[in-house]
Amino acid sequence: MTERLIIVGGGGFAREAFTWASDCAAAGRVPPVAGYLDDAGNVLAHADRYAMPYLGTIDGFDVAAGDQFLLALGSPRTKRIVRERLLVRGARFPTVIHPTCIITPTCTIEEGAFLCVGCIIAPDSTVGAFVTMNTGSGTGHDATVGAFSVLASRVAIGGEAEIGEDVSIGSGVEVLPRIRIGRGATIGPGSVLYRSVPAGATMYAPAAKRLRMATGEAK
Repeated sequence: MTERLIIVGGGGFAREAFTWASDCAAAGRVPPVAGYLDDAGNVLAHADRYAMPYLGTIDGFDVAAGDQFLLALGSPRTKRIVRERLLVRGARFPTVIHPTCIITPTCTIEEGAFLCVGCIIAPDSTVGAFVTMNTGSGTGHDATVGAFSVLASRVAIGGEAEIGEDVSIGSGVEVLPRIRIGRGATIGPGSVLYRSVPAGATMYAPAAKRLRMATGEAK
């Protein structure tokens, strides 16, 4: 039986996932990347340098015994739906952890999680099933990140904080210790959370403001 890793999605994050998953394959952590699936067609046809063959649509692909699937999708809801579409056909989903990550022995990382370059998972913390943590994100001790949540790059989760399921967190967010974020919430880039966030809420940091005009700029 030949094992292979198939990336699901053809967007910008799929290109990142291909790069990081290829590193994992070179380190013997996952099978070689065979290509990608996307319902929009061969959307990476212009990007020949990735050498990532288009294998077809999600529902049109024949799942073989050795196939494993990495969900490179930015939406928690979409990840849930696509996972179900593949699971009923016998798909398997590896936990993919880049070799540069720091993983403590007492943490828990569940099925289908994808930890990109430089993630740090502290003692006694839990990363739920199908969580995505992009470059440089991490947890403090005893923190929890709920299933299918998506953390962009450089997200810092404080100790004992609790991130619910299906949460989307933008780049550069800081979640202070013991903060709770409810299921399905969206946190915009650059936010600093010092209060808990209810389920389904959308929170954004204040937009940047121009403090002065450049010299010679017309009013």
